Amino acid sequence: MEDCYLRVEQIIGNRKAGTRGLLPISKSHFWRLIERGDIPRPLKIGSRVSLWRERDIRQALARMTGEAA
Repeated sequence: MEDCYLRVEQIIGNRKAGTRGLLPISKSHFWRLIERGDIPRPLKIGSRVSLWRERDIRQALARMTGEAA
């Protein structure tokens, strides 16, 4: 199975563009969750590009909600 990678807008959405993400939280709250260790740090593939593995985000969400991944 291949990994799917997500950018921050795909995870939290973009209110200005009217897109929804996996998590209904603000960008600042998303980065706080990363700093706390609730969400894994991104993979940096460039100076301005950060990616997360979709499975890592879904597992983090399952841990936060107490559901099985």
